[in-house]
Amino acid sequence: MAFVHIDTGEVTTKTGRTYALSGPSSIDADAAHLWDSWRKQHGAVVLREVTTDVLDGRQPVAVNLIRQVG
Repeated sequence: MAFVHIDTGEVTTKTGRTYALSGPSSIDADAAHLWDSWRKQHGAVVLREVTTDVLDGRQPVAVNLIRQVG
């Protein structure tokens, strides 16, 4: 994800695709499992969790806070 547009409820990816978000924010068990699997497979660590900041509008742009270990 490259940009989170809190005012319109949309996200724009690095490739330029825009997706509309719907419903209340929540953590989906399937998405959490997928994220954890991807993270382990790619040796990535989360440097800082920004979900709440983004959803609350305090962090309008999701910055790259994931880095590969090693």
